[in-house]
Amino acid sequence: MKKFILAIAVLAFVSFTINAQTPTTEKKAPATEKKAPVAAEKKAPVAEKKAPVAEKKAPAPKKTIIDVTKLPKEILDNIKTHKGFNAVKAESITDKGVLTYVVTVEGNKTKVNYIYDKDKKFVKEEAIKEVTKPAVKKEEPKKVELKKDEPKKETKPADAKPVK
Repeated sequence: MKKFILAIAVLAFVSFTINAQTPTTEKKAPATEKKAPVAAEKKAPVAEKKAPVAEKKAPAPKKTIIDVTKLPKEILDNIKTHKGFNAVKAESITDKGVLTYVVTVEGNKTKVNYIYDKDKKFVKEEAIKEVTKPAVKKEEPKKVELKKDEPKKETKPADAKPVK
């Protein structure tokens, strides 16, 4: 019986798949509507289908890693004004022809991104959200100690009938 139901299900799946892939034809007018007879019906010329025009995507921002010691003097001077913070990582980002600098600084148990414009002027700072995974505790399997004098107990299901 299970094989029969499985065979029916596979057959139905295949027929639905084939039906979904076949092109649909023009729908006929319902039988209740009657068209007036036309002496000679002419079909309109079929317009040529043009390939869809792909949208031009803006180029992705270009990121370049910069050595922290090679940052412009204005940026290094600005970072020195923030006591307790040291530059860790720096990048220059060119997006739509606009150059910005992103400097990651670390100190006081925090990390912050300082953002500078093309003129090396401070624009803003962004806090870095650090994603930490919670510690997963591995549970050791419980060990059951048997006393030497105790035999192993056999467990029987609750609905088991006694053997005669």
